[in-house]
Amino acid sequence: MKQTMRAGDLVKYQWPAFLGEMNKDFDRGIGIVLEVRTWQDPGSERNVGVDVDVLWPDGTVNTCLDDELVWITGEN
Repeated sequence: MKQTMRAGDLVKYQWPAFLGEMNKDFDRGIGIVLEVRTWQDPGSERNVGVDVDVLWPDGTVNTCLDDELVWITGEN
């Protein structure tokens, strides 16, 4: 069973490898997970996902997909 992130976990943004070298603007350091939301489109069993709100060291909050993040701490 796949573990899910929880509020309080530390994460780092994971740049998609197929896009080449990560632009430095996307390297936000280590962030803390604020909220994790699972969603599913009505009437569709396959269109599902997990949105993760992350607080970054510069004070910004961004919503990322769970597969865009790498766990630094937490139950993984």
